[in-house]
Amino acid sequence: MLIISHRGASGYAPENTLKAFELALSMGAKNFEFDVHLTRDKVLVVHHDYTLKKTAGAGRHCPQSVPRALRAAGADAKISDLNFADLKKFNVARHPPRASNLFQHAPGLDEVMEIIGQKSELINFEIKNDGNVYPGIEKAVIRFIKSQNVFKKSVVSSFDRPTMKRMRTLDADIRLGFLRHKLLPSIIAESIKQAKLINCESFHINARLVLPCVVEKIHNSGLQVYVYTVNTKKEAVQMLDIGVDGIFSDFPDILEK
Repeated sequence: MLIISHRGASGYAPENTLKAFELALSMGAKNFEFDVHLTRDKVLVVHHDYTLKKTAGAGRHCPQSVPRALRAAGADAKISDLNFADLKKFNVARHPPRASNLFQHAPGLDEVMEIIGQKSELINFEIKNDGNVYPGIEKAVIRFIKSQNVFKKSVVSSFDRPTMKRMRTLDADIRLGFLRHKLLPSIIAESIKQAKLINCESFHINARLVLPCVVEKIHNSGLQVYVYTVNTKKEAVQMLDIGVDGIFSDFPDILEK
């Protein structure tokens, strides 16, 4: 069973920051997952939410160097409205419970890859693109993955179905993971069908949905099962016993805890 570092070692450091990825790597992590957005000037960046409200501590911490129109919105400003140079002025390490006094900006995807790219075995790029808020992000991600020479060990996932379909249309060989928040027994078969239609290799589901019968059905369809987010050793052992292929965890050392 793979242990996939969820947003870096986000159980110990602010999520999706360079510090979180450096720490995960130092703890022996080989597999990584993170969220990808696109700035106004078309730079791929790593951050979870569409705004900085959660990670940068809302508008009261908006830097004076940010343009006035965006400063009025404070940290609620959308990543899609910010150029990367302005995005880097926000401290995204303020998010509890792992808040840090060390300034950390939302990193460019290239900065993250400088740390983990050639030292990783699997990289899961989760594209945040609900409602196609970032037109063209699919092509940009594929181009980036190929430029980094990590194509074979990269998996792309997204909760946005049209985004996933565009990924498959753009590249017949890109590895895809099918994400589901909810998976009622009545829709398992339909979800598996959707995943197979775009030739996904893995099915990514919430830990609360994991039952042996669900995992068996997914495995019988030829798909691997990856589970998020598993943050206790007890739950990790349960997932291992059930036979899932991998877990996403904020703690890269979860089986050693």
